[in-house]
Amino acid sequence: MIPNHKAWLSYQKIYDVEFANYGNWSGALIASDPDVISVIIINLSDFIEIDTIPVEEPKDLMFSITSLLKARLIKAKEPTVMAVCSEDSYQAQRNSKKISYKRRFYIDLISELEVIASEFTDFYFVDLDHQFSEDGTKKAYDLRNWYFSHCHFSTRGLQQIAESSGEILKRHYEPPLKLLVLDCDNTLWGGVIGEDGLESLTIGQDGIGLAFLDFQKHLIRLQNEGTLLALASKNNEEEVWHVFDNHSSMALKREHITCARVNWQEKSDNIKEIAKELDLGLDSIVFWDDNPLEREKMRILQPSVTTLNIPEDVLEWPQYLIGLNCFSKSSFSASDYKKTDQYQARAIFQKESKNAIDMHAYLKSIKLNPSAKNLNSSSMKRALQLCQKTNQFNVRTIRHSSSDLKELSQKQEDFCFLVSLSDIYGDHGDIGLVCLSRFDRQIVFIDTFLISCRVLGRQLEIWILSEIVKRCELYDVKQIIGEFIPTDRNSPAENIFKGNGFKKIKQKNKLPENIANILSQNSSIFSLSLIDFNPSNLDLFEDV
Repeated sequence: MIPNHKAWLSYQKIYDVEFANYGNWSGALIASDPDVISVIIINLSDFIEIDTIPVEEPKDLMFSITSLLKARLIKAKEPTVMAVCSEDSYQAQRNSKKISYKRRFYIDLISELEVIASEFTDFYFVDLDHQFSEDGTKKAYDLRNWYFSHCHFSTRGLQQIAESSGEILKRHYEPPLKLLVLDCDNTLWGGVIGEDGLESLTIGQDGIGLAFLDFQKHLIRLQNEGTLLALASKNNEEEVWHVFDNHSSMALKREHITCARVNWQEKSDNIKEIAKELDLGLDSIVFWDDNPLEREKMRILQPSVTTLNIPEDVLEWPQYLIGLNCFSKSSFSASDYKKTDQYQARAIFQKESKNAIDMHAYLKSIKLNPSAKNLNSSSMKRALQLCQKTNQFNVRTIRHSSSDLKELSQKQEDFCFLVSLSDIYGDHGDIGLVCLSRFDRQIVFIDTFLISCRVLGRQLEIWILSEIVKRCELYDVKQIIGEFIPTDRNSPAENIFKGNGFKKIKQKNKLPENIANILSQNSSIFSLSLIDFNPSNLDLFEDV
């Protein structure tokens, strides 16, 4: 893979990179450290050289690849990425009746990898044949590199391998951005509503109007996958909603929009208000505007916001939107498909709670109904999402992998659970995660305690604490240790252990050594004797 090639520079800036010897993919898999990321590149030309190879040999090869891969995945604690290509030659006459053995094997291999990826959340694969085809497959290979360096790939091919696998690893460790804020005039439609009027807008007709319509359809796809959409437009609000409600070619509807700021204020101020309303960090927001001046002002005034350099040609916008990596994710949970409804419900809750004269009475009136369920294989995907994405109410902000979560839940299944919540504003889904570690018969450590920002302000953390205590009592636990590790985002969780019977521990060296060894240097430590647990506000919750 030409270790010193410039294509790997982006990797080397982030990771300590080691290259295995050419052809030793099986040995590398067998000997791979479970605590280290593994990226395997397989070119079928190294295994299937002649198109008339007997079909039995590919079957043996398939078993070798998949069995060794699964052996790695069973023990791996860090992600594994397998990038595969066929480098299959195509000749119209020869392949006019059937595809080659190599191509058939490649299709079967991709199908097998897809099944494995559904079983192991830390495994990802790259279909390099598809990836290379975007630029032209021939450009991805270089015979000179092959004959002189035993590397099949050209500079462009190596760059594509590094970029695609790098994007996968980035998303594994960092959540996608959450909100796309859009202009309206000459962005969602062609023309200016205040000047041109409804009938003169360009949407849905042939040419550029069809491009605007396709752009809207791809926005809806993003919204369906969990990306929030908002408007920030210098316009008269009534005229903008008139387009949404009355233009027959509008695919995007009011219900797709989580919130809007349509006025004559600076868009940088409007985005700040939107972030506050939705309780999102500015660094989780993407801004799309056709006007380069507005984009430049946003970069200067709100540098944390990702401001896109969109193509000048509207015809390129649908494909550009599809290709954006900032929103991409490899899997979806049921919660993703309800995201807009959930954030709209949050906005209503925030507005009504601010107007409440008696907050306790108001919370009691909204019929809070939490529940807990043990972590299992079907809920692992959502637990991993919460672990990777939750920043505000997260007492330790430890980004566990799926392997970590499995290990924690297998030690004691009742000590790892998801929390869901419903109230008069709707079913909020799984919005909390707790993982407890038992260090001896009488002491439990709160490894993970987090709540989605969508439901903050409801005192749910008190109910969760009571659920933790209840489960510990079932196993005769006497003491619970909690740790708060401060970050620049998790101040909402800062006071959870102050009160409710917890007492601050000033000297960590008085704790059992196995607990003291995992504590952070800059954290605050609290201890609860279960007999001292005295929660307040539990009467807010139904069936308690």
